[in-house]
Amino acid sequence: MSKDYDNSKVITEFLKGCRAEGLSKKRIEKYSQQIKILNEMFGKSFEKAKRKDIEELVIKINEKEDWADWTKYDYKVAIKKFYKWFNGGEECSEVARWIKPAISYANKKIPEDLLSEDEIKLMIAHAPTIRDKAFVSTLYETGCRNGEMLSMKVKNVQFEKHGAILNVHGKTGSRRILAIMSAPYLRDWFNNHPFIDDGSSPLWVMTDGKALTQAGSTALLKRIAQKAKIKRKVNPHNFRHSRATHLASYLTEAQMKNYLGWTQSSKMAGVYVHMSGRDTDKALLKMHGLEDEAPKEAKLKPQKCPRCNIINKPTAKFCDSCGAVLDFKTAIELEQRQKDEKDILHQFVQKIVQASPKTAEKALKDMPKDILEKLKSL
Repeated sequence: MSKDYDNSKVITEFLKGCRAEGLSKKRIEKYSQQIKILNEMFGKSFEKAKRKDIEELVIKINEKEDWADWTKYDYKVAIKKFYKWFNGGEECSEVARWIKPAISYANKKIPEDLLSEDEIKLMIAHAPTIRDKAFVSTLYETGCRNGEMLSMKVKNVQFEKHGAILNVHGKTGSRRILAIMSAPYLRDWFNNHPFIDDGSSPLWVMTDGKALTQAGSTALLKRIAQKAKIKRKVNPHNFRHSRATHLASYLTEAQMKNYLGWTQSSKMAGVYVHMSGRDTDKALLKMHGLEDEAPKEAKLKPQKCPRCNIINKPTAKFCDSCGAVLDFKTAIELEQRQKDEKDILHQFVQKIVQASPKTAEKALKDMPKDILEKLKSL
């Protein structure tokens, strides 16, 4: 079905106008990406647009659940920039003059809105399938935009010594991400992916073989959060918000921009560093002579087996390779369970001894071999 409009010529002229204006290469690239996405969302002629058409476009932007407030702001600025150029450069055209791009402070995330690492761990534990565990852990660790996650192919993941390398394609271009914590879950998913031999297959597929959609991924996270009894708002974008805030305590702003796919001119990394309170807290502690020498460890991290050195999932209680206990709490529970079993067996032996020889002989004869072995070890 052919389109009854073609914005390609006017988009080319707009970008040419940006170059003539002396805008930076990065800024022009950003406008180029934005105007092409707006063209897909709009589905009409930019040149013939009426105010009501632009109002509908802005409504679509506002209703994008997986877009950050700053992203929505940027796209509204791009609309105004385009229609200012279209109107000769002096003043924005009437169809878009009414747009007032702004960030609502009421919508800004505060620490109480963010998901904790303990809550992410709970969600991984309550995810019902191998794919879901891989999706939750990877979405959180990489901090990917939902669109970036869902567009990944099988060929975009390569496993290496310390984890998995993900080649992500997003709105600011391509980037390489090292996934460490989520790598064991991803490997499990690779071992069960129905189309693993097809590198062009979507990484995240449903049971019918179709790619997981944006609406489907949002619904998936909400179902898992409900099972895990998490009360906070859970959606792909809050995962990204939460991860960015956690990373702000460990990475520099430049490192965060590279990892999370922001341009070097973006101010977003600074916003998250501010939210984390990293620099202010350090300065105050130092002023009072209370600065911590050891950095705070992440709660959600892979577990190295003390016996065979294999890297295991953060939620694992026993080593996938050798079966060794991985955490102190499980070790205590196991020891208590073994003690309880010994106590029960000891009481059983006492009853056999007190019984008649004939009864005792029959009880020992009918006893399973594993129980007999345990009796011998008492």
